[in-house]
Amino acid sequence: MKKFLTAIFTLLFVFNLSAQSLNRVTADNPVVQKFTQKYNLTDLQVEKMIEIQERRLKNLAEIETLRDSDAKTYHQKRSAINKGSQTSVSLMLSPEQIVIFDQVRLELRKQKAKKTVELKESGLSYEEIQIALIDLENEMY
Repeated sequence: MKKFLTAIFTLLFVFNLSAQSLNRVTADNPVVQKFTQKYNLTDLQVEKMIEIQERRLKNLAEIETLRDSDAKTYHQKRSAINKGSQTSVSLMLSPEQIVIFDQVRLELRKQKAKKTVELKESGLSYEEIQIALIDLENEMY
């Protein structure tokens, strides 16, 4: 019985390790590359960006089951993940990089405002507009 339980725990441990390695983000990740080029990230910042992207992807994977079962909660959590990622990125940037980051965020707010007007005119509900805006926000990452 002890050997059986040990074998089960060993298998679970191995599966957990393999699942974690599937979620590994490298400097070749398109999002990491985009941020590296746009903000001229240092090696230390690239490592932090990799951690941020891994956390973001992990969090998105955790809420994926809500997409069909509870869409409203899914989109609220997705918005929170985006805001958390945005905050994490802003905390790792230097003052010079923050200026560029703020310009990008300002441009995103302008795009969201324009999109909101378009969607209101087309008669979409508040929830549908929020979903579209979250999708627009995702383009940042």
